[in-house]
Amino acid sequence: MPDAPQLLAQLPGESTEAYARFLVYRNLGPVRSIDAAYALASAEAPKRAKSRQSAKATKSTARGVGDRASGQWKKDSVAFNWSERAAAWDVEMLETAGQQVVVKFVNALDLVFTKILQSLADERMKPQKWEQIIESVTILGGFIPQEAATEIRQRAQNAVGGTAEPAKPIAATDQPARA
Repeated sequence: MPDAPQLLAQLPGESTEAYARFLVYRNLGPVRSIDAAYALASAEAPKRAKSRQSAKATKSTARGVGDRASGQWKKDSVAFNWSERAAAWDVEMLETAGQQVVVKFVNALDLVFTKILQSLADERMKPQKWEQIIESVTILGGFIPQEAATEIRQRAQNAVGGTAEPAKPIAATDQPARA
């Protein structure tokens, strides 16, 4: 199977018209169908070329016959692997959305940790109970994969001239020392 960028671009031998039909199909999302793409494109066609419609075409569209994909749409979908290409598009969109969610989540964690650290540094804003701080850090820490924490700790040690030996992972069951 070709990689995603090759599947998403216009293919060799695919006409501009065929690629445009593919884009209509692709952009319908995971519940797409060739008939739905054809119906959408056909609904736009009268707006662009109203004067070219015949009375016969108007009658067939009113009966729903015009909602079935033409033979050319079906030929193009097979010849240019629309189903496989659209699935690759769906995966790429999910990966992009997933990455955006992870970035936002990490930013939210950063803001929460920053607020906790600011409250610890401010003499006027001491927590009522240290258990609240420990519980907050423990809950938030549960969202950070162990591999990421170990890697970040190692990079930080190396950046400040620490030892080159790997950082010892903190097990999820380890409890912080209580004062």
